[in-house]
Amino acid sequence: MLGNPQTLNLLQSLSSLNLTPQQAVGGTGAMLDLAKNQLPGAQYAQLAQSVPGIDKLVGSNGVQQLAGLGGMLGGSAAKPLSSETTAALSNVNDLQGLHQAFGALGMDSSMIDQFTPLLLQYFGQQGADPSLLSSLGSLWGA
Repeated sequence: MLGNPQTLNLLQSLSSLNLTPQQAVGGTGAMLDLAKNQLPGAQYAQLAQSVPGIDKLVGSNGVQQLAGLGGMLGGSAAKPLSSETTAALSNVNDLQGLHQAFGALGMDSSMIDQFTPLLLQYFGQQGADPSLLSSLGSLWGA
């Protein structure tokens, strides 16, 4: 569930970007989907171990859970994703796919450059290995 402390703290770290919850969760999910698809399995496993619950955010998983989370928090439910947006978030295999996913969420691809340092800082605070952080930064174009 998105409501675990680590994933909520991760999403809170993105609050400075003035995004909708759907954009924050979806952008994070797209970046994590790229990481899951491109990193060696052991490196991704280390990230998943450092940040419990992170698999709940990968691809379109997190955005699909937002409706329930919005209701739990007393807010309005997030609008359902179009099939095109779900597809863009669910199959991020390269930087072009990441740009497409951000576009599908209504964000300019320059937002990737704003997500990257916040995510890397958060993962570092959670104990992710510096070599893993370096790999993620390279993968995300930092």
